[in-house]
Amino acid sequence: MFLTFFADTGPAPETEKRDSANAGRSPAQVKKGGITPMSSEACDEINLNPQALFRPITVMVPDFKLIMENMFMGEGFTEAKALGLKFSTLYALNKDLLSQSKKYARGSATQQQQQQQQQQQQQQQQQQQQQQQQQQQQQQQQQQQQQQQQQQQQQQQQRIVARVLTVMSLQV
Repeated sequence: MFLTFFADTGPAPETEKRDSANAGRSPAQVKKGGITPMSSEACDEINLNPQALFRPITVMVPDFKLIMENMFMGEGFTEAKALGLKFSTLYALNKDLLSQSKKYARGSATQQQQQQQQQQQQQQQQQQQQQQQQQQQQQQQQQQQQQQQQQQQQQQQQRIVARVLTVMSLQV
């Protein structure tokens, strides 16, 4: 199946109806843009299952030795085979030495984790500061209450002393 688009550069080339598809959104686009419409018979022939439209493929691991050999040969090295073997071995050994640890991962996921950790630390610090402020306020309130109690006790003692003095002065 071919998807064909034609600009307004002249008459459209001859194509079979089953090899074309209407990619326009409306009939006006077909008239303006020169997109070839598809007949109803061709629509019936198209299988709408994507698995049937595409064949399965296999993917292989590239041969780094051969790639490096070609690169060295292209640069003009006379010992390209030996250099390709040495470099491919070197890179394979280095790959095996690298750790699969997440701390070496670069990218948005680790940055997001770091940002989340920083936010959590900031929140914890703010909570600690709030707790400290609350404790300080409670201590201040306790001190004020103690001072008030001491003042009240002093006032009561002064009243008692004043009464005793008045009683003694009356008796003399």
